[in-house]
Amino acid sequence: MAYRNILNARFLVLTPLLLLLFIAVACGGSDATDAGKTTTDGDKSTAADTATDTKKDATDTKMDSTGGKTDATDTKKDATGSKMGEETKMASATSVPVVAKETAPKGIPTVAPKVVATTGTTIQTGGIANCNAYSAAAFWDLHRGAAANDVTWASMLYNGLIELNPETDDWFDIRGDLATSWDVSADGLAFTFHLAEGAKWHDGEPVTAEDVVWSIDRMVDPDEPRPRTGLIKPYYERGSATAIDAVTAKVPTKFPSAAFGGFMAADYNKIYPKHVYAAAPDGQGKDPSKTDDIIGSGPFTLDNFKRDVVGEFRKFDDYFKKDADGVQRPYLDGIDKFQIIDRGTLAANVRTGGIDFSCGEPHLEIDVMLALEKELAGKLNLYFDLPGVYSGFWVNTKKLPWSDVRMREALHLAVDRRELIAAIGPAGSELMGAPLQPNSWFGKKESELLTRPGWRYPKDEDIAEARRLTEAVMKDAGLDFPYKETLRFRNVSVYPLQAPVVKEQLSRIGLDLTLEMMDSATGFQAWERGDAEIALQATSFAVFEPDAIVNTFFTEGAGRNYPDYVPDPLIGELFTKQAQEFDQAKRRVILQQIEDHLLDTFDTPWTHIYWSGRGRFASSDIMNFHAAQSAQGELKFEHIWLKR
Repeated sequence: MAYRNILNARFLVLTPLLLLLFIAVACGGSDATDAGKTTTDGDKSTAADTATDTKKDATDTKMDSTGGKTDATDTKKDATGSKMGEETKMASATSVPVVAKETAPKGIPTVAPKVVATTGTTIQTGGIANCNAYSAAAFWDLHRGAAANDVTWASMLYNGLIELNPETDDWFDIRGDLATSWDVSADGLAFTFHLAEGAKWHDGEPVTAEDVVWSIDRMVDPDEPRPRTGLIKPYYERGSATAIDAVTAKVPTKFPSAAFGGFMAADYNKIYPKHVYAAAPDGQGKDPSKTDDIIGSGPFTLDNFKRDVVGEFRKFDDYFKKDADGVQRPYLDGIDKFQIIDRGTLAANVRTGGIDFSCGEPHLEIDVMLALEKELAGKLNLYFDLPGVYSGFWVNTKKLPWSDVRMREALHLAVDRRELIAAIGPAGSELMGAPLQPNSWFGKKESELLTRPGWRYPKDEDIAEARRLTEAVMKDAGLDFPYKETLRFRNVSVYPLQAPVVKEQLSRIGLDLTLEMMDSATGFQAWERGDAEIALQATSFAVFEPDAIVNTFFTEGAGRNYPDYVPDPLIGELFTKQAQEFDQAKRRVILQQIEDHLLDTFDTPWTHIYWSGRGRFASSDIMNFHAAQSAQGELKFEHIWLKR
C-alpha cells in the first residue's frame, strides 16, 4: 500500500517574502520534450451525448462490463457480490492512517521538477491497459464538469498549463504541463507562462498562447455554469489575460494569492483549442460536450466510444512529450475504460485481471480493496488518499419546510455521524462531518466537535430537540407531521449504503422518507437544476485548499449550492478577506469565523455527515503508479506502463 505523507515540512505557507522567491524564476525544463511537463486530468460529459459505437462489440473483450442496480431500500450488503463472500473481508481497515493536513499547500513552486526515470527498470512501451469507470460522464466539457465521473472520462484528452505531479508521492507537488516555465511579477500580480514549442492539437494545429487566453476566459464565463473552473473567479478578472507571442501568455491576478497556482493545476482547468471550440468567425463552433467534436492536445485520443459500456483511448502519436531518457510518451498504446456499475462484477474483474487499475474513483469499498489485496498476494497494489472527501446532504431551501432554519438545525441534530461512518465499511481515517475538515490546520479539532450539539454522545437529547423543532416547523407551515418526502441519491459510490441509514435516522424526528436511486449522470444533472427536495452528495477536491471548500459549498453562487441559496453577505466578505491573507495563523482565524457562523446559524442548505478518504488500486503489472490527492486528479496516465 502507498500513502502520501501530508505532514511534510516542504509544504509552503506562502508569505509575501516567499512570494518574492517566485520573481523571474524559470520553473522547469526549457525544451519542449522535457519530461518536466506532464498533464492534468479533465472533466465531464453530457448525458445527452449520442456517441458512436466502437468498431468492435465491447462484449467481445475479456471484460464483463454489465452494470446492475441495487435495491435502494437494502441495507449494506457484501459489495463484491456472490463471488466474494464475507470470508474474504478479513483485512483490517485500520491500516489506513488517520491524517489531516496541518499546513497549507504551496502555490506555484519556484522550480517545476523534472520526471525521474521511474525505478531504474527499462520502460516497456506499448500495450493496452484496462481500467474502470464507475459511471457515465455527466459533462465531457471539462469547464462545465463538476464531478469525478467527468474527470475520469475526459482527463486524458487535454493538457493544462501546470499540473499536480503524478510521478511523486507528494500530494502538493506542482509541475509544468503545457508550460515549460513561468515567471511571477515583482508585485505577485501576474504570471507569465512559456509554452512548449511543438505542442499540437489532435488535428495537427499548434497549441498557442491565444488558446491559453481564450480558455482561461472560458473557465470563468459568467453566463455558463462553472462549478470547478469557476473557483479561480475570485482571483482572475475575465479579459485580462494576454498573448505576448505565440508561445507566451500573461495571466494577471486581482491580488497575490497562494491558492491561485493550486487551482490552475486542477484537472478541470484544461486548455482548449480556440480554432475548434470558439464560435465563428474565431473558430468552428464545435461542442466539447460531444464526443465526436473533441479535439484535445493530451496523450490520448478517443478513438471509439460506446456509451455506458466502454471508451477506447489510443496513443496520440504526435504528442509533444518525451521523458528524461528521450522515450516518447505516453508509454501505453492505449487505455480501454469500461463502465462497471455493479461492484461484484468489478471485484470479479479485478480478481481475474480483466481490470488493471482504477482510473480515479475505485468504486470498491476500502475494506473490499484490502481483502482483494490480501487475496491476490502481491498482485494488487493499493494507494490511499487523504480524508478530503466531504459527504453530506442538501435540502431545497426554496421551499418549506427546508427554508425554515429550524428545520436545518433539526437535521444537524438528528444525524448520527458515527452510525453513518460504520455503515460504509470504514477505513479508520474518517472524520466527523463539519463545514471545514476537522483536525486540519484550518478546521476544528474533532475532540472539540464532540462536545457540541449534533456531534455529542449519547444522542438522546439532540434527537428529542430535533423532533420538537420538526414538529413546530410543520405546525407553523401547515404541513403534516410526520412529514413525507423523497430522498434522492445516485447509484454509485457509497450513496446506496448511506441512504437507508439516513432514512432511518431522520424517521426518529418525524420525517418519513421514500428512497429514490438515480443513474449517476442523471442525478447530477437533476442536482444542478435544483431538482430534489433532499439529496445525498459527496465531493472531493481537485486541489485540497480551504478556498475550494468554502467556494464550493457555502458562498452565493457556489458550484454545489444547488438550490441557489443566498447566505449572509458576511460569508462572501470573510472569504475574500482570507483569500488575500498569507499569514496562516491569521487566515485560520478568518476561516474559523466562517465555520462558526455556519455552525451557529445553519446558514447553508448542507448537513455535514463526515469526511473520508478513498483510494485507487493497480495491478502489480502497472508501473510508475502513485497515490493521488483525490479521485479528481492526476488522471492522464501518460506516465504509466505495463510490465508484461
